[in-house]
Amino acid sequence: MHCMLKGCAVTPSVGRCSPFVETRQLYATDIAGAFFFTMWHEVSLVVLDSPKPLQALKDFLCLVERALAGLGAGALLDAVRNIEGGGEFSLTGWQKAVSAARIPYEGDPREVRWRTCSGSSPKYRGFPCGMWLLFHSLTVNVAAGVADINPLETIQNYVRYFFSCVKCRKHFELFNFSREEDPVLQLWRAHNEVNARLAVVKAGADPFVPKRQFPDSALCSTCHDASGAFREEEVVRYLRKWYEWDPDAVGRRASGGSTTLSPLERTMPTNGNAENWNEKKVRQDSLPLHAFVTLLVIVALVSAGILRTRRRYMGLFLHHRSRQK
Repeated sequence: MHCMLKGCAVTPSVGRCSPFVETRQLYATDIAGAFFFTMWHEVSLVVLDSPKPLQALKDFLCLVERALAGLGAGALLDAVRNIEGGGEFSLTGWQKAVSAARIPYEGDPREVRWRTCSGSSPKYRGFPCGMWLLFHSLTVNVAAGVADINPLETIQNYVRYFFSCVKCRKHFELFNFSREEDPVLQLWRAHNEVNARLAVVKAGADPFVPKRQFPDSALCSTCHDASGAFREEEVVRYLRKWYEWDPDAVGRRASGGSTTLSPLERTMPTNGNAENWNEKKVRQDSLPLHAFVTLLVIVALVSAGILRTRRRYMGLFLHHRSRQK
């Protein structure tokens, strides 16, 4: 377990503090975590007894099921259809349905574990960052030209009824998305507009993760021209690679309770070249636990051997001295 303190990652068992470094790679667990969090915490706050929020939720779940296979949206759709058919909605009943959907997130219902969206303190980033990842992933992975799904309209309608941050909801509703233009490009512009607005706001901002335009040249060198302006065709190409969803990467397991989920720990290359990615990672993995334990055992055995040798030497030395006397 790690806790964050003044930009440091503190490991309680060790007691040392290492500087916080932003993870600039995409973990699918954060997308799953955002989906779990909004289903468990935000939908639970809304009484699903009127047609409009119920339809907004159903449309959103249909979009998730279509675009991001393996997140358990189909099971939650069944729960919504049961409510539509006259079944009673309750907080306990809905959260049981969310738990039964086996959404493959990391952490537990009280505290989702974030990787891409981790901040220098638990109060920074987390869920809002995760929702942006979820929304971008939906626009990228829903099949283009599907007549019955408009991803941005569906997302905006879901935000209208279920987003618990009132100020965020009002800002998001102001975006004038078009059916004719690429949803991937439109949501990217909207997100960068929000980043530009929040870049000058200090209150509530993570001092170690400044708001910036995405992607920067470090992530995508081809996304900018000589003047630094975005080349939107390259940006869309980059986003489609960055947020590409791999259903086989999603492991099936019980919700929460474990922080090990290797199938979902898929990271995307910053430039689409997987061969070079290992050399360009921002944060390296820490020393594995089994290696640390092995090291401790080796040190203990060596120390014990030295101690036995020293005792034997002192015994011989004292015996020799006594004979001289």
